[in-house]
Amino acid sequence: MKDNINKFFKTIINNKIFLISFIFIILSYIAKIILISFTTLIDDEAHYALWTKHLPFGFFDHGPGIAFFMKLSMIIFGNTGFGVRFGSILFSILVSIFIYIFLKKEKDENTAIIFVILFNTIPFFAGLSLIVTIDTPMFYFLIFSIMAYYKAIYSNKKYFYLAGFLFGFSLLSKEGAIFVGASICFFTLISNKRKEIFLSKEFYLSFIIAALVYMPFIIYNFQTDFTFIKYALDRQLQKPGSINRTLDFWGAQIGLYSPLFFILFCYLIIKIFIDFLKKKEIENNFYFAFISLLPFIYILQKSFKNKLEANWALFMYGGGLFLVSYYISKNWNKKYIRNLFLANVLFCNIAIFIVILQYFMPIIPINGDPTDRYYKYNAIRYDLKDYYNSNMDKNIRMFGLNYQIPSMIDFYIDTEKEAVCLNWNTYHPTVFDFWYKDNDFIGNDFYHITTSSDTNLISQYFDNVEYITNFQSYRKKLNGEIKYLDNYYIFLCKNYHGKGTDYIYKSKKIQF
Repeated sequence: MKDNINKFFKTIINNKIFLISFIFIILSYIAKIILISFTTLIDDEAHYALWTKHLPFGFFDHGPGIAFFMKLSMIIFGNTGFGVRFGSILFSILVSIFIYIFLKKEKDENTAIIFVILFNTIPFFAGLSLIVTIDTPMFYFLIFSIMAYYKAIYSNKKYFYLAGFLFGFSLLSKEGAIFVGASICFFTLISNKRKEIFLSKEFYLSFIIAALVYMPFIIYNFQTDFTFIKYALDRQLQKPGSINRTLDFWGAQIGLYSPLFFILFCYLIIKIFIDFLKKKEIENNFYFAFISLLPFIYILQKSFKNKLEANWALFMYGGGLFLVSYYISKNWNKKYIRNLFLANVLFCNIAIFIVILQYFMPIIPINGDPTDRYYKYNAIRYDLKDYYNSNMDKNIRMFGLNYQIPSMIDFYIDTEKEAVCLNWNTYHPTVFDFWYKDNDFIGNDFYHITTSSDTNLISQYFDNVEYITNFQSYRKKLNGEIKYLDNYYIFLCKNYHGKGTDYIYKSKKIQF
């Protein structure tokens, strides 16, 4: 072990490009730890952290994987913003270590090192350990499962057991992983090892294990009349595609995953597929191409039919990371490849450090600054918390008209009654619709926390609405000026009438 570690450091030190890359990686991890230690959670992180207080078998829009992932992190590192996020940083390091060990044995050390560099410098991959979303555990466990299935097919059938568990948890985190799982199944049909695979009990048990891990979400859907499927279909139908949306989506892919990686990814999954058909490529490499090619085809056709968010394609890059790393390693002797790789590393790290620096010092005066999200809810974290503890009636519940505000309240304020979102068909469904029944709130008083001073809507649902006070979230600009982000108003609302129905949708598709 000691000799391997020494050899690793010697390889890094003797290669200037590798050394520069790892200096950036180490600095970025230090910056990330500093950032997560002081910044307020963004609204999605707080919302997923709220899920850890309600650990049923699933949620209406996703499986419970992210809640389990966060819960473990918070148990180990504390019920704080740092505790929510640090597990993802630790897992990112673990992925890097295991990937290095795997690729060093299966390919070569250069491929292993290049993979670690790409994984930790390409903006979207690096961002998985900075902002914790459902994509974080999905992709980490997907990478592990890709390695485990490879080992099971080509080395030891007992790896199928581990692969099943890892894939099951990836799927439990986000359903997009199913396309990689299906690709692996199809791959076994054309593999030269298909006979011994199909004769092995471990292969079938791996999918049984994956199904058992995913079973909680299956049970949840039966219990809720297949809520997830209905919501997912509605969401797709409400977002038709267009040429501009398609171009925006693929432009975002190039930016988030870097030009060099994205171009090589598209080139290699197609080239290796064609070369394998012509018997010019070995099956081991075709495995990684195939499990990315089918998901890529799905995303490609989907991008013309529906509006896709940039992060929805993440699962298709799992196999591509292995291919791109091996290709760059195999062509490392070519100067232009080394120069392109270094340029890509510098481009990615400059982008990452600009984003991190923008939080501490907003050097770029832009409208819609994404780092404002770290300051947007400070008024809830500090001012509302103090006001609640000293002035507000603890028996009165707080509510918002979206999931973001109550999620931030529930994470940062130790309320006696959990803040909720009241859904009056003015917002899409939220988990609060499934945790609470609107009829149970009829006759109750509430504090309404909102960024709008308009009371026309809420006045329709209460006997009386009284303004209490307001607080502002802000951040300082580089020149010392104050940039105001949001104004949070508190209204005391008397005698809730109820919304008149216990259905989530106006169309009454899903009933409590």
